Amino acid sequence: LPQAASVSSIGRHPHCTHSLSVRTEMTKHIMPFLTWLCLTPLVGGHRSLPSGVTCGNQFNNSANALEIPNPSISWASYRILSCDAPIFWLKGEAKVGQNLSFTVLSVLQKRFAPVRVSVLVIGPGLPNLTSATRSRVLPEALSGIPAGQGAVLFESPADQSTCAHLTSGPMQQSSNVLDGRCHFHEPYGNSRSWVLMDETLVTQAAGMHHFAVFAADGGATAKISFACCDWPEDFLTQFAMPKAECPHCGTQSSFPMWSSHFYEHREMANYSGFPAYEKCNWTMRPALRPTAGQCPNISSGSSSKSAQPESCVLGCVGEECHSHNVFGDCTYDMRWIMPKPTMNSANVTSLILFKGDKLRFSATGDRWPHNLMLMASATHLQKCDWANATQIGTVGQVSAGHVISFDKAGTFYYSCQITGHCYMGQKLTVEVKDSSAGMRCHDHPDGNKSKPAGCKSGEVTAYILGSYGAKAGQCSETCTTTQGLGWMPQHKNGSCADAGFKEMMEAKSFKPQGSPQPLQVRIMGNASSSCHCHSFEQINCDASGDALYNEHVEELRKYCGDIISGSSNVCPYKCFQPFEVMHLNYIECSTRPKHTLFKQVEATNKCHKAARAPFGTKCQETKQAATTVIGGFTMSVTNASGFINDAQANYGVKMAVAKLAAVNQTAVTVKFSLVARRLESVLLPRLLSATGTVDVSYTINAPAIGGAGSAIDVRNRL
Repeated sequence: LPQAASVSSIGRHPHCTHSLSVRTEMTKHIMPFLTWLCLTPLVGGHRSLPSGVTCGNQFNNSANALEIPNPSISWASYRILSCDAPIFWLKGEAKVGQNLSFTVLSVLQKRFAPVRVSVLVIGPGLPNLTSATRSRVLPEALSGIPAGQGAVLFESPADQSTCAHLTSGPMQQSSNVLDGRCHFHEPYGNSRSWVLMDETLVTQAAGMHHFAVFAADGGATAKISFACCDWPEDFLTQFAMPKAECPHCGTQSSFPMWSSHFYEHREMANYSGFPAYEKCNWTMRPALRPTAGQCPNISSGSSSKSAQPESCVLGCVGEECHSHNVFGDCTYDMRWIMPKPTMNSANVTSLILFKGDKLRFSATGDRWPHNLMLMASATHLQKCDWANATQIGTVGQVSAGHVISFDKAGTFYYSCQITGHCYMGQKLTVEVKDSSAGMRCHDHPDGNKSKPAGCKSGEVTAYILGSYGAKAGQCSETCTTTQGLGWMPQHKNGSCADAGFKEMMEAKSFKPQGSPQPLQVRIMGNASSSCHCHSFEQINCDASGDALYNEHVEELRKYCGDIISGSSNVCPYKCFQPFEVMHLNYIECSTRPKHTLFKQVEATNKCHKAARAPFGTKCQETKQAATTVIGGFTMSVTNASGFINDAQANYGVKMAVAKLAAVNQTAVTVKFSLVARRLESVLLPRLLSATGTVDVSYTINAPAIGGAGSAIDVRNRL
C-alpha cells in the first residue's frame, strides 16, 4: 500500500486462516471474491497507523505511546526521529506465546546511510537487561520499563550489505541487495527503503507490551517506518485512529502527497533534505525545522477542478459517458473508487473521449487505497489478469489526483490492483477517437456562450489584454486579493467580460517572469463569432451517397428512440454521432430533404452539441442550405386598392413581420393582393375601391438550423 512499510508476495492469503470482521452492509460487496481471495497468491500490506507522519512530542514517551489497536494484523507507522524526540513509542495488548513480528526501514536517501536502529521491547515475563545491554539504550527508554517487567533489545547489524539479517519469510522474499544495501521496493507507492531490521519476539505472558524505537549509538535524526505486528491484513474493521500531529510541512494526511514527501521522491523530489542527518550523541537538543524550499505548496496535491469551456460536458447513458468536444481539450474528473468508479456520483465503466482529452483519477478521502493499472487487453480486464499490466499511477498519486493525457487514439483498459478491487468491479474502458481527419467547423448561431468562473470569497478578478498567457486579441483574467492586485500594475480590476471578451477559450497555469508561483488564468475571447465544430463524415449529395446516408438513418432509428420518446434527457453517443454527421450533410446538400427521424431528434434540442472552435481556428465557409419560410395572413383596410400599391405600407408590414420573426428585415419579402371574391352586386367594385380585405403573403429566408433566427425558430414565432 502507498504508506506500507512492507508489502510482499505471500503464498496463501492470511484472511483464510484468520477471522475477518466484515460489516453487514459490506457483505454483498465482499463475498463475490472471498473464494478467489483464499486461493490466489496476493500482495499483502500494512494498514497505516496513523495516516500521515508523526514526530516531536507526539508518541515520544511511554505514557503517550501510540496504541496498536489489534496486534494480530499488520500496521505501519511513519516517523521523523529528531534529537529533541529521539524515541518513537508504541504499545499493544498481546496474548501469551504470540509472535510479535516487526520491521524497521529507513527512507532511501544518501544522508541516512549511517542510520542503524534499536528496538527495545518491554513486557511482562521478559528478562531483565544486563548492564552491558543497558549501556546501549537511551536513558529515556530505560525509564519506560515498569517495575516487575523486563525487556529485550533488538539491534540492526552494522553490516547492511546483505539481507542476511531478515528473519521473516515475506521480507526475505520481497527484499534484495541493491547498490550494496538490503533494499525493499514497495510497488504500489513506488517507494524505496533500506531494511534496517526484521525481527520477531515471542511473548512470554499476556499483557501490554511497549516498543521503544530509536537510532543506535546515542540517537540520530532519521526518517523511518515501523511495521508491526503480524502479517494478516484487515482494511475493513473500524478502529479509533489518532491523528498525526507533526507540525512540519507536508506531513499531515490532509496533504494527499504526504507519502511522496516523506520518501522525497516523484513529485516531491524537489522538496527533499529535511531533516539533515545529525548524531544526537546521547544529548537531547532543539529540533531542526524545514526551510521554505523544503516545504511543498500544500495545494499542489489538490485535485480541484479547473475552469474549462462549457462544451466539456459529458453525456452519460447507463454506465457509459461520451464527450461532445471533438477538439479533445477537456479534463474530466473520475472518482477512482470501488466497487465501481464514478463521475458526479454515478457509476461509469466506459468512456468515449477524443485525442487530447485528459482524465483525472482521484481517490482523495476514500477509506481504501487505490493504484492505477493499464491492462493488456479487454480480456485481461474482464478476467482481472495482471499479465503484462503496467502501473501508471501509484496509490499516492491517485490519492492526490493523477492525470492521464490521451495523446493517441485507441482503446485503453484500467483497473486497480489492490487486493480484490478489480473483481469487485473497479474497471474502466476508455475509447479515444481521433477527430483531426473527421471534423468540420462552421458558423451559425447556437447560443453556446461560456461564462468565466467566479473567485473565492475575499478575492477579486483582474484582467489584462494580450499578456499573461493570452495572445493578441485575447484577454487573460485571474483571481487575486486586493493586495495582490497592487503588485500587478498592468492589470485592471474587473473581468474580461467588462472589456468585451465573454467567451471562455481555455484555463491554464501561467508563471509570470520573476514570480515564485504560477497563476491560474482563464483565457477569454471575443464572442462575436459562433464558429463551432462537429465530427464529420463525407456523405455525397448525389445517389452515390445514399447508402452511407441510409446507414446513419438506421443508426438514428436504432439508438435515438429514448431521446425521441422523451424517456431519456441525455442524447446517447450512438445517437449523437450520426445526428451531427447528418446535420452537416443537410447544410451541404440543399437538395436532400431532412429525414423524419432527424427532425424528431432535432426537435428535442438534446443532440445538437458542438465544440466551440479554439481561438485562431478559421471557420470553414460552409454554405448553409437556405430554408424558405412561407406564410400569409389577411388584413382589413379602408382603401384596399391604394394599400396594395403603397410602398410605405409594404415597408411597414415587412418590418412588422421581421420583428415578429426575430430576423433582419432584409430576409423578409412581402406581397399584397386583393382578396378574390365573386361579384354579386354591381355595388361591390365601388366598395372595394374604398374598403376591403388584402391578402399578405411573406417569404423569409432563414438558416435551416441554429437558435434564434433559424427556420425552426421563425416558424415557432409566427
